[in-house]
Amino acid sequence: MAKSIGVKPTKKNLLANFRDLEEWQAKVLSNALVPGTHREDEESMELANRLLEGFGVEAVTGEHWVDSYYGNIVAEYVNTGDTYNATILHDTVKDEFWLTTFGDFVEKAPQYYGIH
Repeated sequence: MAKSIGVKPTKKNLLANFRDLEEWQAKVLSNALVPGTHREDEESMELANRLLEGFGVEAVTGEHWVDSYYGNIVAEYVNTGDTYNATILHDTVKDEFWLTTFGDFVEKAPQYYGIH
C-alpha cells in the first residue's frame, strides 16, 4: 500500500500552500475537490488549474488499469511549474484528491502505482 501522498485539500491547507489564493477561492476549490463522477473530477481539476494559475492538468501513467475512462492514468495533477511546487493531485486509482507536490507523489508512490 502506498504511503500518504499529501494532505487533504481543505480551505486551511490550500491557503497555507497557495499564498496568492484568496479565501473565497480556497473555499470554492476545497468544496469542489471531492470525488464524484469522472466528468465532475475532470471539472474539479480544471477549476484547480484556473484558480492556481497552473500550466495545465497533466496525466501520470502507470501499470494499473484503472477503468475504461482513465485507462492506465493512475493520477492527474495541476502543473504548477516545478516538480516540488505545491499542487492538486487526483489519485484516479483510489479516487481521492490530495494537496502534495508531483515530486513527493513520484517518490512515495511508484511501486504501488507502477510508475517508472
